[in-house]
Parts: sequence; structure tokens; C-alpha cells
Amino acid sequence: MELHHRVELIDTLLEEAAQKMDALQHAMAAKNRSQEERQHSGHTAPSTEEGETLKYEQALWEKANTGLTEVRTVLEEIEEPERQRGLSQ
Repeated sequence: MELHHRVELIDTLLEEAAQKMDALQHAMAAKNRSQEERQHSGHTAPSTEEGETLKYEQALWEKANTGLTEVRTVLEEIEEPERQRGLSQ
């Protein structure tokens, strides 16, 4: 597989990770607003299990983003030696 194709695939996954993290950030903000509104209206606060799950999922997507970025960097570093040997186009 050519380097540019590998990088395109990783870039697609990085875009998805960014979209997921953004969506989770919005979900957490909405959850926080909802909890604040309930507290101000005198209702008891619901379980924070959902909030913890959102945080955990976001942490996993951040980890995926970090790993994919590292893989992308390594593949770019591999390009030069491959090119020198005539393997990369």
C-alpha cells in the first residue's frame, strides 16, 4: 500500500475521532447544563454514571487520536528510507 493511501486512511480516522470528541464535548456540556437546571429548580441530582461514561468515552477517543497521530508520523518517517530504496512512490 502506498504511503499516501495509508496517510489518507489515518486522516479519515483522525477526522472521525475529532468529530466524536466534539460530539461528546457537546453532550457533556448539555448534561452539565441539565444538571445545573435541576439543581436550581430544587430537584435532586441524577446519577453521574452517564457523565462518567461520556468522560470515559471521550478519553478513549483522545487516546485513539493520539495513537493515530503517532502512527501517521511514523509512516511519514518510513517514507524517506523506502524512497531511498526505491520502494515508495
